[in-house]
Amino acid sequence: MLSTPLSENQQRASQERTEFAEFREDIAEMNKNLTNRQNTEFEVLSETAERLLTKRLRREGFDPSQMDLDHMSRDGTLYILELYATAAQQEVYEDEKLLTELQTALNEYNELDHEDLVDSLQYPVLMVSLWRNQRQGLKAWLEAGRKGTLEMATATGKTVAGIAAIANLCGVLPNHQFDEWAGARTEDASIAVIAHSNAILSQWEREIRDLLGLNVAGADTSGQPDDLSFSTGTVEFHTIHSLQPRYGGPPDKKYDLVICDEAHHYSNTSDGGFGAALNALKTDALLGLSATLGRAGGTKRKELEELLGDVVYSYSVEDAQEDGIIPGFEWTVHPTPLEATEADEWEQKTNRITDLFKQVRYSDHSTTLLKSLDVPFIEFEDLGDFIRAHKAAQIERDEVPDSWEDLHAAIMSRNMIRHRSRPKLDAAIDLAEEYLTVDGDGIKIVMFTMNIDMVDEIQAALSQICDDVYAVHSQVATSNAKKDRIVRRRIDKFKKTDNGVLIAPKLLDEGIDVPDAEVGINVAGTKTELQLIQRMGRILRRHADQKPHFHHYVAVPEEETHLDGVDAKEFAKQLYWVRELGERIGQQPTFESAGIDPDIIERAKQRGNELWAEDLVADEEVETIDGPLKLNEILNSITPNVAELILSELTFDTDHFSEKKWEETIQTVRDDSILSPSDIQQIWWLYPIYQDDPGELKRLLTVAQDRDDDISSFDGPTGTDKSDKSGQSSTTSSLTSSNSDGSSNPSPELPDGLDNETKSESASDSSNQEPDVQSLTIDHGLSDQELRRLHDIANLEPTKNAELCSKWNYDSGSELYSFLRTGLTEYFERNDNGLIVLNSKGELVVEITEIS
Repeated sequence: MLSTPLSENQQRASQERTEFAEFREDIAEMNKNLTNRQNTEFEVLSETAERLLTKRLRREGFDPSQMDLDHMSRDGTLYILELYATAAQQEVYEDEKLLTELQTALNEYNELDHEDLVDSLQYPVLMVSLWRNQRQGLKAWLEAGRKGTLEMATATGKTVAGIAAIANLCGVLPNHQFDEWAGARTEDASIAVIAHSNAILSQWEREIRDLLGLNVAGADTSGQPDDLSFSTGTVEFHTIHSLQPRYGGPPDKKYDLVICDEAHHYSNTSDGGFGAALNALKTDALLGLSATLGRAGGTKRKELEELLGDVVYSYSVEDAQEDGIIPGFEWTVHPTPLEATEADEWEQKTNRITDLFKQVRYSDHSTTLLKSLDVPFIEFEDLGDFIRAHKAAQIERDEVPDSWEDLHAAIMSRNMIRHRSRPKLDAAIDLAEEYLTVDGDGIKIVMFTMNIDMVDEIQAALSQICDDVYAVHSQVATSNAKKDRIVRRRIDKFKKTDNGVLIAPKLLDEGIDVPDAEVGINVAGTKTELQLIQRMGRILRRHADQKPHFHHYVAVPEEETHLDGVDAKEFAKQLYWVRELGERIGQQPTFESAGIDPDIIERAKQRGNELWAEDLVADEEVETIDGPLKLNEILNSITPNVAELILSELTFDTDHFSEKKWEETIQTVRDDSILSPSDIQQIWWLYPIYQDDPGELKRLLTVAQDRDDDISSFDGPTGTDKSDKSGQSSTTSSLTSSNSDGSSNPSPELPDGLDNETKSESASDSSNQEPDVQSLTIDHGLSDQELRRLHDIANLEPTKNAELCSKWNYDSGSELYSFLRTGLTEYFERNDNGLIVLNSKGELVVEITEIS
């Protein structure tokens, strides 16, 4: 029987069926080779195989997002058919040879054995396209000889720029023409990432895995991540503490690339300082990353540029907003109370913490341990001291006493009451209902919670008024593969709705691409400022003519269950970093007062202000978005222009000025000065110190205002060396120095105490030579004991409080503080590690005096 000839369309369809069958068989063969097993079903495109193909497309310059199949289940023939058809469609309509490239890749990969396939899978390929600022920053760094710092505002992609530097060194950077610097590439790269905490290092490890397509699994976030090895190199992860000599020092090797994250922490290059530890690393290339290195011309910035190289690229908040990376938005902070049962539980845990602290506070074990830690006290005055000591012990010691761990766990358990507070959750649900039921075109909301139970509860409540409410978390299914499919499907449905809610715990902090939404509601207790801004960045998009809005809920317990050193200080800290974050992103929050008694808020803020002021005046650090901050750094931020602005805005003939007035004053500084956001944030901290002492603030500002406008920075309480206009080295006095009659000493050219004859001789000497130290005389006004102890510091520096207490026979840190503040406050400072060292004035006194 003769067969009927096939039509042209039938022939084409038959050919396509054959080609698809071959495509499916090739995928099955690759699955078999990847798993190193003989039997693998045709109907499955494994996640590993898909990742390998996606990396191939990226490597060849294609955009894999053109084949977005998130709505499909991967475990079936239909998915492979859809992949094939979508790629073929791109060839026909978009002139993108995606199918051809997929087929070529399959043919090549199926010629490789298992080990070669795994090697291809572990080859680093940047899986995202760089933003314009990331491209420009990387190019500027390469042109500068691969040394320098990218100064890029928070949430503008510093980490991605750093990972792009890794790809450029030993991998593939698709669609970006950096070939003129390709000579630096290597197939055996040794790379180190440096940060000041293990949490940040774990985030780097996870981001490198994801963005270079190396592995699905993330890092173990319980400690410092292990080395990450791939086919062309190895990345090591080091905290800056671990590089200090007393913790082992830097590895005895030379790196191809060192990436220094949050580089503003590392300015101190003196012995024992973070900068000195970083400087000891040997590397061919050094990349610093920071939101800000401090004010241009400032001492800190100069020190960092000497260490890391120049700032080769700057990208401000304003630049990011103009480019649409940081959108304009509104945000509101909602303080809420605890409910009655939570308040009872809070009180019970407060009592337990108090009992545990008594045991820890007076134990011999604690006394011995404190003397060995780098903390500025040898006994606990309150729980704030304990928290600081516990953190130091975790860094410096292999084991922490069980009694300390029990107390720390009790404090953390108590904090969870605030994080999962019922009134906070109810208020957030009510707000979401209000948004969802308002007349209009609909609204899309993303809600962030502390745990999965809260996700499910919110979903149950909001599903009664809205059809499109989607919960995404790690327990939506028992298997990872099924979980991933469900999460992708729900996110895709949320993407397509006009009125709905997406609810998640920390899952959305871990790299999941969230569709645009107009409202974000955060009821979780975010641990870091970065986490909060990441949550903002995932949702904030303009909706019609309305700005997006972010709502942040904070539970505030009753003041009767207050713990000294923890509660007020922690509450004030939350308020401060929210304000600092607002400064950094160019939008201050509105604080809603309806949820809780305003008097409770004010008293909590007042107590917190007092505690932070005590720390700053005692020359201890406060933690800010830009890292640890001391009083002298705040004072160094005040230029003559800023001092004049503040003096003109405030009234100083009262015994107190209000926070509202201070905010208005800072707004004037923001509008009428050229200070960076970092410097403005620093100046804000003057409020808790001087809110009840306007006269002293006026005196300090007058000193600053009277300084020469050409001086870009000036000394805080401890003093530093500056250069005068002629280029001669001179030593300026402390900003806070004063004459014995209480009048200010605005701008002496040499330290107080140099006699008039010496000052006159120095002024008349126009040469650039250093004066002969032996010819100087000094009237320092120190007692014999104070002078001997100044020499003790010189012999021991950098030194701990405990070491000085032992040498001078003090029983407590408070006795030491009292002596230092009373007798030697003008002559010493603390380095970045909190250790005591002489300042320039103290060094001069020691150099030209002798002790018997």
